[in-house]
Amino acid sequence: MKKPLQTGQPSKTPQAQGPTPPQRQGLKQSLLSLEPRLMFDAAAAATASEIATEQVAQEQADAAVSSDATVESGSHDQADSQDLLQAISTFMPAESRTEVVFVDPTVPNYQELLSGMDPNIEVVMLDGGQDGVEQIANTLSVRTGIDAVHLISHGNAGELHLGTGSLTAESMSGQYADELATIQHSLSEQADILVYGCDFAKGEAGQLAVDRLADMTGADVEASNDLTGHISLDGDWDFEVKTGSIETHTAISDDAQMNWVGVLGTETVKDQFSSTSYSNNNGTQSWSTSWSETDADGGGAGGGDVRVNSGQLRIDTDTVGNAISRGVNLSGATSATLTFDYSNRLTESDQVEARVSNDGGATYRTLSNGVFSSRQLTGNGSASFDISGYASANTRIQFIVTGTGGSDRLYVDNVQVSYDTGPTNTAPVITSNSGGATASISVAENTTTVTTVTASDANAGQTMTYSISGGEDAAKFTINSSTGELSFATAPNYESSTDAGGNNVYDVTVQVSDGNGGTDTQAIAVTVANANESPTDIVQSTGTGIDLNTDGGNNSYLYTTNGGAILGGRTAFSIEAQFSSSNTPVNGEHRVLLSYATTGSDNEVRVGIAQTASSTCQLTLTINGSRVNLSGYDASRLFDGGQHHLGATWSATNGGYSFYVDGQQVGTGTGLQTGYTTRSSGTVVVGMDQDSVGGGFQTSQVFKGTLQDVRVFNDVRTAAEISAYLYQDVSNSESGLVADWTMNDLSGGSTSDTVAGRNLTVGTVSGSGWVASTPSLTWRVAENASSGTVVGTVTGTDPDSGDTKTYSLTDTAGGRFAINSSTGQITVADGTLLNYESAANHTVTVRVTDSGGSSYDEAFTIRLTNVNEAPTDLALSANSV
Repeated sequence: MKKPLQTGQPSKTPQAQGPTPPQRQGLKQSLLSLEPRLMFDAAAAATASEIATEQVAQEQADAAVSSDATVESGSHDQADSQDLLQAISTFMPAESRTEVVFVDPTVPNYQELLSGMDPNIEVVMLDGGQDGVEQIANTLSVRTGIDAVHLISHGNAGELHLGTGSLTAESMSGQYADELATIQHSLSEQADILVYGCDFAKGEAGQLAVDRLADMTGADVEASNDLTGHISLDGDWDFEVKTGSIETHTAISDDAQMNWVGVLGTETVKDQFSSTSYSNNNGTQSWSTSWSETDADGGGAGGGDVRVNSGQLRIDTDTVGNAISRGVNLSGATSATLTFDYSNRLTESDQVEARVSNDGGATYRTLSNGVFSSRQLTGNGSASFDISGYASANTRIQFIVTGTGGSDRLYVDNVQVSYDTGPTNTAPVITSNSGGATASISVAENTTTVTTVTASDANAGQTMTYSISGGEDAAKFTINSSTGELSFATAPNYESSTDAGGNNVYDVTVQVSDGNGGTDTQAIAVTVANANESPTDIVQSTGTGIDLNTDGGNNSYLYTTNGGAILGGRTAFSIEAQFSSSNTPVNGEHRVLLSYATTGSDNEVRVGIAQTASSTCQLTLTINGSRVNLSGYDASRLFDGGQHHLGATWSATNGGYSFYVDGQQVGTGTGLQTGYTTRSSGTVVVGMDQDSVGGGFQTSQVFKGTLQDVRVFNDVRTAAEISAYLYQDVSNSESGLVADWTMNDLSGGSTSDTVAGRNLTVGTVSGSGWVASTPSLTWRVAENASSGTVVGTVTGTDPDSGDTKTYSLTDTAGGRFAINSSTGQITVADGTLLNYESAANHTVTVRVTDSGGSSYDEAFTIRLTNVNEAPTDLALSANSV
């Protein structure tokens, strides 16, 4: 191994060598010859303690050679010589030694342990979150001539914990071979390594670890094979195992050895029951709680069935359920063992179980081979149980009586939980978005991706898990637990923010966990930025009709609950409807255009076209449940798909009624509810028949087609009046007009009444036989309509609120139609091209463009209304005159 130490050590007092100088003159010369070296040494690297020591020595030396001294005898000269030599030896320190102490921060109260340490010894605190062996190698990589390395940390047989690393014989040969080579290069020829860790040299594994450390560093190694620490915890500061010659002394001062109450090994909580108390703490650490008993006889630690008696815990089996438990914090433990001594005096059916809980005693598990009875674990002995699987911040052990009969006792003593915390776990740290406790980021609206949370962990090999731990808007986010990818559950819309603050700033707190109790969080404020979004839709805001149940469904109708103001209290009325349909009624079906129901009569007023028992389509009018069917007129001709007008009038004077089709009277009669006044407070429904107020609908009584206009007058219109406004709008000031639904808008699910605002709302029916349908606006214009005739209006939908929109036609149907770029109003561009006989329908494509240049296109159909046109030619036969 290394060479014997040739120079004096700080732990030894240097002795003067050579004969005693016989004369003062010679002594003075000797002292003067040393002065240059002393001055160099003092100037080179003096510490406060060195300076203080050298100042005293210099004063002693000066006194010894003072010219004022008087020699009285030989013995006096000899005494002076001895004083001088002593001053010289004191003034000339031994060669300086370089010693470095490495301290693991897991050592409890390490500051007290280091107090009183020789100030010439360097102290390096390891980072508990990094590999300690690598840290030591890095520290010493630029050093040489190190005489001693002290390693202060927790240990066990053949293992020393240093930061996140563990020094063992195996890791020295493999993982840390390069690091140990670096350490060897930094050491002097006679260097020592002192290992301060319980049991590092214990047993075969410990001896192998000591030898391996010596072989790979070239140093002499000294370590302990038992507990290192305070005597009260069965520890000592003796290192029983060594290789080679150890010149280095323990770096821990005597005072620190006496005052630091701990051991550098496995931690323990222990109760020796040395006093009649449930709060004894005799281990390296304290229990997290005192003993808590359930005792039918009561009495606490000094009395009852469960008590401290003669330095032991005595458990009488008088009552099943008597128990005592105590808590220990094992949150950082990597392994834990429960041990205790016992004296089993149980008889007959007496039984006591040793149990453990990891949830503070909410639930307990009986330990394997932990049942004491007259047949199990009898006599005196020691018990040991591995409780590593129950390690938590709220671990509890318990002794409980589960059987009685003999009413005897179990004694336990030296109850101890020993545990190893292993390498210190360091919490991970979130590094994404500049790290820190808070972060702010910005994302564009309508996207779900937010950010990817990343973290670093000083403990190698740990799996990090990401989660959402809080924030006012936490529910609006999701996170991938493995990758840390943070996303919105639903893409946010800048124009319709749903964050808690209503300001498009979504607050969420993310967390990373290392699975060993270490966590870090970051509160992220996610600002949703506005983005230019393309228009998403174009709707007909005005039209010339409403398609009702033409999309394959049958459950839609229009209604107003204010029907009493329209048809209630009437002794006369006229109802007119413009419509087109191809849905001829069959098998007794009834195409109801308008119905008015009250609580007194569900058929108070009804106008429609029905397929009657005679298998013909007839016009029908119902008053107060009395119905007339107009015979002699085949109403099926109204279902040719063209636009038609149907009018019905009634007067209570003689019960007279009339029917008009396309402006021509087709039938009349009297005696329908003569002298009757219609009931008030009812509901008007357009497109279905009511069998109860606002309900009782049947699938056989549904209108399917396009409604262009429905009007109600409170008088009987003449044939001339009806014909005058055929297919034309009527002024809302027209005499007798009480309601006029022009069917040219459907905003908000309703169409307007131009007279008194009694608007019709879209209603739907559900249940068996009903199929969903969505009413929609339609456009219709007369053939040969003059240029500029309004067809309808479109409105573009853009998610960007307030964005400017312009309209254009990418398909004008061959130049037939035009659109106002600002309002979206579509008009006839060239009416001469609108010929019903050539094409009954035309398609235009509307484009809406936003301020950012994004656009959306949609096609619409414009229907033509056939107009009776005058003959344009006369063809004569050969023999015509």
